[in-house]
Amino acid sequence: MLNFWLEKIFYQKWGWLHFLLLWPLLPLSLVMRVYMKLRRQHLTAKCYNISCREKNSANDNQVVSNKRQRQVISVGSLVVGGAGKSPVSLYLAERLLSQGQQVYILFRGYRAFPLPKIAKRWQARIITTKELDDKICDEALQALMLLPEVKVGIGRNRTVLLEQIYSKNQNSDRVVVILDDGFQTLKVKRVADLVVFNTRQKLGNGFCLPAGPMREGLEALNAAQILWFNQPSQQQALSASFMDQIAPYADPQSILVQSRFVVQGFWFWQEERLLSLEALKGKRVFGWAGCAHPQNVKSLLLECGARVIGFNGFPDHYYFNSSQIVDMALKAKNNRCDYMVTTDKDIARLWHLVEGLEMPLLSLRLKIEIFSGQHPLDDWLRHYGVGPGCEG
Repeated sequence: MLNFWLEKIFYQKWGWLHFLLLWPLLPLSLVMRVYMKLRRQHLTAKCYNISCREKNSANDNQVVSNKRQRQVISVGSLVVGGAGKSPVSLYLAERLLSQGQQVYILFRGYRAFPLPKIAKRWQARIITTKELDDKICDEALQALMLLPEVKVGIGRNRTVLLEQIYSKNQNSDRVVVILDDGFQTLKVKRVADLVVFNTRQKLGNGFCLPAGPMREGLEALNAAQILWFNQPSQQQALSASFMDQIAPYADPQSILVQSRFVVQGFWFWQEERLLSLEALKGKRVFGWAGCAHPQNVKSLLLECGARVIGFNGFPDHYYFNSSQIVDMALKAKNNRCDYMVTTDKDIARLWHLVEGLEMPLLSLRLKIEIFSGQHPLDDWLRHYGVGPGCEG
C-alpha cells in the first residue's frame, strides 16, 4: 500500500490537490536540493584537486584518488529506484568482459541478506566490507548468476572495497570497476559518470526528496558524460518534451544512449532450461515483482502475449516469506494458471523459498537492447577501454 501511494505522489500530478498534499514538504525539498548541490561542488573539487597524490589507506572520511581510479565508471540516477541502473551496469560489465577486462561491480548492499547455500559456490567472487561479511544483496546475486566471470563488491563504503580490489590486483592494469548506484558517490574519482533515466517515470513530479523522487537537482547532469534512457516497454518512448526539459542542464558533449528492455526468454527453474518467447503466448500466468515500478514487468508479460490472470506488486528489494509464496502459488493454481512468473532479481531473494514448489515457476530473462547511441558508446569504451594507455 505504501509503495502504491508513493508511486501516486512521486510520479503523478493531480494539479492543486497534488500541490496541497506536498506543500508542507516543499521547504525540505529545497533544502535537500541546495545541500546536494553544495556537496557535489565541494567533494568534486576536493577529489580532483588531490588527483596527483596517492593514498595508502581508506577510511570513511577519506576521498580516494588513485591512478587506477581512471578505471572506475559510475552508473547512477537522479531519482530513487526504477531507472534501470543495475541492468545497465550488467550490460557494461558484459561488454567489458568481452574486451578481456576483469570487471568488478560494486553494490551498496541495500537490504542485504545471508548468503544462500546455493550461492556458496560463488564466494570467491565476492568481496564485502566487515559489516556485510557473509551477506549479499539481490542485485549482486543476480550479477553472479548471469555473468559467470564478473566479481562483485558489497558495502556502503566504496573506498574500502576499492582498496581490497587494488591490493588483490596490484600487477594487473586490466581491472575495471563499475559503481552501481554511484552517481552520488563523490569521494571516488572516476573516468566517467553515466546517468540512467526511465522514459516512463522520467523525473516524477520534479521535486527532490522528501516531496518527490529526485536525489538532487537537474544541474547535477553537467557532471555526466553519458546519458542513458531506458525504455521499459514499446509504449514508453523518449519524448521530445522530456529531452527539452533536461537539455539545458546536460553537457552538450555528453553521449546519448537509448535502449529498451527485451525479453530473451523465460528461465524454467524446476527444469533448469530457457524457454523461448513463444512459450508464454496465450498462456495463463500469475506474475509478481518486487521492484520500484512493478507495472513495467506486467507490461512486458502482456507484450509477450501472456494472459496475465493475476499480478502482485511489491516494494523494491522486498524480502518475501514462505507464506506469501504459498499464497500466490495457491491463487495461480485456483485460477488454472500454466505458470507463475517473476524476475531474476526477485528469484535472487527467493532461492530458499521456491525449492519444492509444485507450480511451474519462470523468471523473465531480460537484456538491454540499444537502438540509438551504440557506436558512440562503443567508441567511448574503446577509447577509455579502461586499460593500458588511457588518460585519466
